[in-house]
Amino acid sequence: MQFDLLHDYSKGEDVTIALIDSGISEFQKEDVKKNVILAEDSTEYDSNGHGTMMMSLLCGYKNSVPGIAQNATVYSYKVVGKSGKIHGDVLADAINMAHTDCVDIINISLGSYLENDEVLAALKTAWQDGIIIVASAGDYGANDMLFPANCDYVISVGASDNSGGVWEYTNTYSNCDILAPGVSILTIDNTEKTYYSSGTSQATALISGYIALLISYGKEHDIKLTYQDICEKLHRINSGESTYLIELDNVAK
Repeated sequence: MQFDLLHDYSKGEDVTIALIDSGISEFQKEDVKKNVILAEDSTEYDSNGHGTMMMSLLCGYKNSVPGIAQNATVYSYKVVGKSGKIHGDVLADAINMAHTDCVDIINISLGSYLENDEVLAALKTAWQDGIIIVASAGDYGANDMLFPANCDYVISVGASDNSGGVWEYTNTYSNCDILAPGVSILTIDNTEKTYYSSGTSQATALISGYIALLISYGKEHDIKLTYQDICEKLHRINSGESTYLIELDNVAK
């Protein structure tokens, strides 16, 4: 994704990302502006590890993980406990809170094969107010995309492998809005150890961070990017018509 070159244009300044996941670890608490606990377990920090990984990809951690949108503001909404279970009403509450908090981007690196009306309503309201929602397609190699990535107004993300091809476990990759690196991605776990992990969750966090760079660069140049604008740029990248760097360089075109 040419991180170093991308950061010559933006590092995500003046953009707020809602990380709806399993929370963040205590060693990341200074890197988030808001830490909301909504999961069934009462622990303040991430007991699962997934949210910690996603946070490290969004903003990095010390010299261990670079992070794609290093200067973005992150609000963490913990909706998943140690068990890894997701409850629709809790997810809907987190989306509504992120909407009320006026975030620019909602990152949902999780999903289910079951749809939920409360979540649908929350997503649609946020989207109508201009919030960009990004969600993972799923890691099962299946023909059906996970919810909420399968919603019309959600940007769905699949994973590419180290050769630039489609990662074999990406759900219905041909229907994804964008494929991003998702194999052997350097992350940090909730014991503060770095390791390599794979999945559409990782790819989703990278795309949320990339969109933060787009929005930040647009704000700096007094250009408001809509959901349609961003989707058009991502589709151009996905089809091979352009590169990440070109799209960032030509954000106004």
